[in-house]
Amino acid sequence: MRDEVAQLRLHSGTIDAESLQRDREADQRDRDAEQAEASNSNRTVSSDDEECVTRELAATDRLEAFHDRAAAAQERTAAMRDRFASSLDRGASAADRTLSGVDRSESSEDREFAAESLEAAALGALTGAYLRGAGMRELERDLSRTRRAEQAFAVAFVDVDKLKEINDSEGHLAGDRLLCEVAAFSSITVGHRASAPSSAW
Repeated sequence: MRDEVAQLRLHSGTIDAESLQRDREADQRDRDAEQAEASNSNRTVSSDDEECVTRELAATDRLEAFHDRAAAAQERTAAMRDRFASSLDRGASAADRTLSGVDRSESSEDREFAAESLEAAALGALTGAYLRGAGMRELERDLSRTRRAEQAFAVAFVDVDKLKEINDSEGHLAGDRLLCEVAAFSSITVGHRASAPSSAW
């Protein structure tokens, strides 16, 4: 019976194989003692009483040892549970850091997209030059930059004479072509750089 209980405990993880072996050896000693007692039935009552007391003491010692082993097994189980919980906490923390990084990355991408959208909205579809409001902001930014750097700064205005007359007489398509040619010429002449933007007024 004790063997079956020990086997169940071994499989459930509350007792280890070494403890099981010790229990089996204790059982064997008990059986040997019982056989020796049966073969020595002619002993006196007092010696039987001594053996009984000795067996009871041995059984009590084994029971205390078993309880100690069970307590140690419970402590090991609790320690394993704590390590597992700590591991789960570290995993959750790593997942939180990963999600935070993804959020920052998406936020950065959103800012870049917004900046690109503003830039695209600031440029005229026809000429590729800055529209009036965006052109003024670029002009102010360049003026501030050159003042800080103590550099020279120039602004060139190009007036397309008789654009309204061309639009009225030859159509808006001809006027648009003329504006595109002027914008392309100014980009080639001045250089299409961030420091030399073109703007349509």
